[in-house]
Amino acid sequence: MTFFTDPIKKINPFKKSATPTSKTEINNESIFRQLLKGGQNDGYSLYKNVAPIGHAVDMIAEKVSQLQPVVVDRNGVVVDGGVNIYSLLRKPNAVQRYSEFMMQLATDFLIYNNAYAHLSNNTNYKSKYITPVCDRTVTITETDGVRNYTVNNTGFYSSINGLYVQKYNENDGRIVGANNLGELIHIKGYLGQNETKATSKLLALAQDAQIVEKSLLQVASFLDRGYSGSGILQTNFKNNDKFEMFKKDLSNYYAGAQNEGRMMALNGTEVAVHMHNNRSNKDMQANENKEQSKMAIYQRYDIPEPLVNSGSQTYNNYQTALYALYENAVFPTFNAIFDAISESFIARNILKPEYRITCDSSKVSAMKLREAEEVRMLKLANVLTVNEMRSRLGYERLKEHGDEVYRPMSEIPISQDPYSDQGTKKEWIDQIKSLDGQYSDDYLNSLWNEYNGKK
Repeated sequence: MTFFTDPIKKINPFKKSATPTSKTEINNESIFRQLLKGGQNDGYSLYKNVAPIGHAVDMIAEKVSQLQPVVVDRNGVVVDGGVNIYSLLRKPNAVQRYSEFMMQLATDFLIYNNAYAHLSNNTNYKSKYITPVCDRTVTITETDGVRNYTVNNTGFYSSINGLYVQKYNENDGRIVGANNLGELIHIKGYLGQNETKATSKLLALAQDAQIVEKSLLQVASFLDRGYSGSGILQTNFKNNDKFEMFKKDLSNYYAGAQNEGRMMALNGTEVAVHMHNNRSNKDMQANENKEQSKMAIYQRYDIPEPLVNSGSQTYNNYQTALYALYENAVFPTFNAIFDAISESFIARNILKPEYRITCDSSKVSAMKLREAEEVRMLKLANVLTVNEMRSRLGYERLKEHGDEVYRPMSEIPISQDPYSDQGTKKEWIDQIKSLDGQYSDDYLNSLWNEYNGKK
């Protein structure tokens, strides 16, 4: 027999002891075990099931998808040679717009630290389509200096399924498809020794994700049963086998997040329970661990705390945190994607070797305030022309007097002595006399000396 029963669930009190973990919990446990062993494919399950991970990835990916690409030269100046590129990216493939295409690439890259894009047509010609390929659909094997990329189960994009080969002994290192399948672009983060895929950021977060997930399950179980209790069990067993069965039943019915909130009902006279409803120090520590784990997830994705914690928000630090998010997370993700795409565009002569694709940060509303503040500081320093300042703020150039640096009239070169500059003194005296006043030279000299602090 069993010692415990749950009157809410109406479990048979005479049913043999069994592990009560649900199918959902078993699946979650297997996800964490896979990640801790170095598995990659379960990162998507964490993205779906662990709210802070999904929130962090979506926050960055959505902002990446809103950035607009521009073609620039080595000095960062926008050039006019990107018409074909803009046309291709505006409608990347038959079923996606630009924002959807970028959203998928950025999400894959943030989850797996790997993302793939497929370029159609022969590798020596301009591409008609560029299509995202999910990391879960790509298998990589490596033998004798040759990497084989096998793509399958791509749904809408089934025409790109097949084998792609990358040879190390070729200078360009391109991943070329067999039978004119086109070209595969591997966008990857840090690649460890003898690894074919980059390590997912979620690998280091497996323990923290598990703490957050179990905390959520614990709260859900508490709400489901409508009550909670904690207390002290007192046992008086004389038979060791019976005591071992008691411990097993206790673990099966009350251990784990899924069993949180179960009311305790005892069968037998060997056990007494003393209940109380106050939250223990252990309960409070569990909450602190959950919050620390959530922040560890956001920190891993370089998301500043004021963006996810309302208790630490002020107007100033929120704005500063938004700048940091773009600088540390959004722009690097965008650039990682387009650095890889740019290389393939150059190989296909779509892009000149001295050009690259980057984002147009001037169109990001969150960055305009910072840009305006920088321009204001540069204006006070008097080091830029009017047109240089206007171009940084996105305004048209002035046709007249826009390419001159303006400085206050009171300033003179540091090497010039204002007290011995007779030319300046003469100009000043001439201006006074031009007012038609009757002033003697002695009087004007005394005014000049007084004005300049000379006695």
